[in-house]
Amino acid sequence: MNNLEREELRRLKESVNELAIQVARLTTAVEPLLRLQEEQVALRERMSGLEGFRAAAVWLCGLSGLAAGLRALITVWNGGR
Repeated sequence: MNNLEREELRRLKESVNELAIQVARLTTAVEPLLRLQEEQVALRERMSGLEGFRAAAVWLCGLSGLAAGLRALITVWNGGR
């Protein structure tokens, strides 16, 4: 191996080491983002459960309103008795 090949090999090793350092830095930088994404998924799941609860509450309020309306209609129909 001549000096030129040795120098190229040394530069390649340095480049590989620099890339390894950059990958480690990127991995460290991305970890909080992955945790945030996991938390976002958990929040979406909780919200979907709350949407079902909200729909049930609205349905019950509508049913209650319908019952009150029918009661008022029956009262008027019966002449206020």
